[in-house]
Amino acid sequence: MATSWRTVRVFISSTFRDMHAERDYLVKVVFPSLRERLEKYRIHLVDIDLRWGITEEEAQRDRVLDLCLEQIDECRPFFVGILGERYGWVPGSFSEEALSKYGWVQHRTGKSVTELEILYGVLRDPEMHARALFLFRDPAFLADVPEAKRADMTAEDDESAEKLRRLKGAIREAGLPIPPLESYPCQYAGLRINWRLARRELDDAAQAALEAVAADGIVDPGEYGGLDDHLGPTVERNAVVHLTRLETFGRYVGEQLWQAIRAEHDLPDVPPVEAGAEADPLAIELDYHQRFMESRLRVYVGRENVQERLTAFAEGDATHPCLVTAAPGSGKSAALA
Repeated sequence: MATSWRTVRVFISSTFRDMHAERDYLVKVVFPSLRERLEKYRIHLVDIDLRWGITEEEAQRDRVLDLCLEQIDECRPFFVGILGERYGWVPGSFSEEALSKYGWVQHRTGKSVTELEILYGVLRDPEMHARALFLFRDPAFLADVPEAKRADMTAEDDESAEKLRRLKGAIREAGLPIPPLESYPCQYAGLRINWRLARRELDDAAQAALEAVAADGIVDPGEYGGLDDHLGPTVERNAVVHLTRLETFGRYVGEQLWQAIRAEHDLPDVPPVEAGAEADPLAIELDYHQRFMESRLRVYVGRENVQERLTAFAEGDATHPCLVTAAPGSGKSAALA
């Protein structure tokens, strides 16, 4: 049985402020399912979500674009682009590193980082066309979003709206083998609170009042209308729009990525271990153990003293069992693997 593992990386491109719900759905629902599916083929799936990957120092040094394009190169040929009604942040300048490595950007001033990602990752590179996915969100949900948060979900100004219209047009006209998923549905379901930020603004009484309203961390449309003049603005400053009914969006990304990865790596319809199960009924159990160990060892660090003691026991002459105990989550499975 083959034991070598491969890694597939997928770059997620979108504006940030208006796409938290979609990115969260990918990270929490779509990618775990796809990851489990690919593990049987000895493939690791790594999703690159740069919401959390860029430091404040890097942003101040104008390194945002440089880091984004580097990650696109690491993920080739897999690219997922999601566009709503927002055009995104336009950098005022480019770092010397970006200009030296990506000279073409100096002729693209006035474009958002999201558009530059799409140009570099797909539109300027025909070899990327076959594995790229684009999805355009249906703006109908905006009618239900509170006025105070609608600016987060719409174009920054008329010029930005026109740039976004042209960008979507360029994607449609690129002749991609997988055409964009147009107007995928979603539904406004409230505001998801960032408690870490909100608690900085609230005294104990106000915090308790808000927790009573939104114990699940989400202020739904009915609850939002009942907030007082103090809690309402606090929620608006420290929450993001929460969307539901993203199943169509998720199924499309999951299935299209599965097909793209299958084609890129020439995967058979059935994992090899399952195809050979009748000839070797222990193969599936062995495969399960190998995949379990791999999942524990990918981030395993140190523990030399534990390894030495376990090895000494295994190689010794003791006739009694070895019992490994520790608190939950402390790494027993990884140490034994």
